[in-house]
Amino acid sequence: MGENKGKHLDLSKRQMIENGLKQNLTAVKIGLFIGIDPTNISREIKRYRIYKSNNDESSNTICKDCMYKASCNQQNNSIITKCYSYTPLTCHKLDRYPFVCNGCPKKDFCPLDKYLYEAKGAQAHYRYNLVETRKGLNQTADELQKINDAVLNGVEHGQSIYHIANSLDEVKVSTSTLYRYIHNEYLTVQVHNLPKVVTLKKRKKKIPANYNYKENKGLDRTGHLYSDWITFQVKNRIVIYWEMDFLGVNKKSKKVILSLTIPKISFIMLYIIENPNNQKVIDIFNNIENEIGFNNFLALFEAIVTDRDCKFNDVKGFEYDQNERKRTSLFFCNSTMSNQKPNIENINSQLRLYIDKKADISNITQNQCYELASHLNSRILNSLGTKCPIDTFINIFGEDILSKLHQHKVEPKDVSPKDIIK
Repeated sequence: MGENKGKHLDLSKRQMIENGLKQNLTAVKIGLFIGIDPTNISREIKRYRIYKSNNDESSNTICKDCMYKASCNQQNNSIITKCYSYTPLTCHKLDRYPFVCNGCPKKDFCPLDKYLYEAKGAQAHYRYNLVETRKGLNQTADELQKINDAVLNGVEHGQSIYHIANSLDEVKVSTSTLYRYIHNEYLTVQVHNLPKVVTLKKRKKKIPANYNYKENKGLDRTGHLYSDWITFQVKNRIVIYWEMDFLGVNKKSKKVILSLTIPKISFIMLYIIENPNNQKVIDIFNNIENEIGFNNFLALFEAIVTDRDCKFNDVKGFEYDQNERKRTSLFFCNSTMSNQKPNIENINSQLRLYIDKKADISNITQNQCYELASHLNSRILNSLGTKCPIDTFINIFGEDILSKLHQHKVEPKDVSPKDIIK
């Protein structure tokens, strides 16, 4: 048998202990067989042994548990209540290993009370303790109030539960503990207050044949397909690249939001565009290049993966700057295959918490987009090991480039994406 280090005993291991006791095996032999220390075997037996009373209602004399009972000539006298020769029978097996009577040959006719180890009973007792000791709260009233205030304030400002759990100063609790407190209604925040816990999504219908844009008909994307991207990524060992998409808005809206993200670090950039077309999207990249410089642009934008929106059709305009220098590589996902750019799809679903699909975004400014991106990039993420995207970005590209992209770090307690766009 292998070692059982760090693991709780299960029913099968307890059954082995019971069988070992019946065979009068030592704790060392039982421990070697099931892979645990002999001391733990002794503790297990003492903790879960069961008391069995040997009350014999047919005999109410003191003779029944006297060690001289067999040779005493008064043993059949039913009225004896006091005897100077009475010496209580004792058994030291219960004081030291094995602590129980399982393997005792005298068990069936022994007049003493007994202790027995039964695997099923031990397992049931263990399960009961396991559950009961984890019920309730391991917090004082003051600590719970601090947690409640922090969660309530964080949720109101659009912070995730993970972010809240890792930004608490005075009281330390895990993300799963916070979720449990909420589900068990220990806190003011209710389940329906969490952004994505109770959302329902309609089943997608079959995509109509006219889904593709008219402008895409006959367009040659040879060398820029998703299969080309896989080859390009492997051959060039690309780690940092971007996924790009528009955030869906009200069809009557003249403005749209262009969202970009680096999947590896979940860094986000947002840009507002009025009456979007190919050139206006390209102008955004031209402006970024002018602000951070050509060499920095090369390092930052090694590749871009996007969908087949007709406003991304000018491949040359994206890949080459105004001086005809190659600055990036553009690749297109297959039609209706949003899973080929899952990170930007996830980012857009998160943005829905702050920008409703039916909302009028005509009053949203670019500065608000910069600020919203800064708050989103300052969230503590589990995928980054309790770090935030903006710190990881600074470690890779430096604070100067971040500043030129009009973003800044927001302190964990001040992260409030809900307050940026109202």
